Amino acid sequence: MENMALKISGETGDLVFDSDGILETVYGNETTTQNVRMTLTAWKNDFIPVPGHGTDYVRFFSPGTGDEERKEVMRDAVFEEEGIAQVDSMEVTVRGERQAGVSFEARLLDGSSTGMEVDI
Repeated sequence: MENMALKISGETGDLVFDSDGILETVYGNETTTQNVRMTLTAWKNDFIPVPGHGTDYVRFFSPGTGDEERKEVMRDAVFEEEGIAQVDSMEVTVRGERQAGVSFEARLLDGSSTGMEVDI
């Protein structure tokens, strides 16, 4: 069975409908990439059915947390998606008390690559 999910807009977080009002879907590596985006934008312990899912933003934004630890928090979140084989590069930019951005490049299990920039 192929990896499939409902398509979610990376800009709004809303489900995406086509011009006929039908929900759009994503498959394969596109699903993996979307799942990583969703994990990076979800706070750990906010999703009641799976409390451990998401990014540990309490740790990320805690006073005294350094750049390397922030990258570790982001890598942990990226690796929640089983389709990720390795993270090749990652940049984290803190923009305020509760705002940051992350960009990364990763290798998928099939050898292809994915990457994105996410505002958090």
